[in-house]
Amino acid sequence: MTDPAPTLGDVLAAMEQLYPSRLAEGWDAVGLVCGDPERPVRRILVAVDPVAEVVDEALRFGADLLITHHPLLLQGVHGVPATTPEGRVVMRLIEAGCALLCAHTNADVADPGVCDALAAACGLVDTEPLDLEQGQGVGRVGRLAQPTTLRAFAEGLAAALPPTNVGVRVSGDPDAQVCRVAVLGGSGDDRFGAAR
Repeated sequence: MTDPAPTLGDVLAAMEQLYPSRLAEGWDAVGLVCGDPERPVRRILVAVDPVAEVVDEALRFGADLLITHHPLLLQGVHGVPATTPEGRVVMRLIEAGCALLCAHTNADVADPGVCDALAAACGLVDTEPLDLEQGQGVGRVGRLAQPTTLRAFAEGLAAALPPTNVGVRVSGDPDAQVCRVAVLGGSGDDRFGAAR
């Protein structure tokens, strides 16, 4: 009797359709980090960073696959010894039979993707790409259905997004009117001109 669960290869093909690796920035490291494409996948944990605490959670959850936004191995790697944080993550995942897949800048620019989720969290309508790069829309810009103050916008956004250590930060007059908003997954420091 065959296992009804999809294989890791099936999940990789679906992820490639949603977030094509060709959309990733040239410096990025997206795709499968470790795992056997022939193994079945029954449980998936999704997280932002592939750090030790997330691996602990994935293994407690019984995940066959951990999908993270940020890559584990961004720089050139010549080995993954367990004496390094990255090596310990890879070793633990392999020993537990849990694969690791990263979808980073390819998920940011995909349509729909991370930037669309951010735009929705902001309550934006009539969105369009903030900027174009190699034919792909980077970021999103749109308008709020109802103009609001910067203070109310920040409070609403803080309630809509998962909590973080630093929360939502704003700069400017808290009573200024906000009508149009640009969002971008990542640092965004190279897109200030497009946002202006």
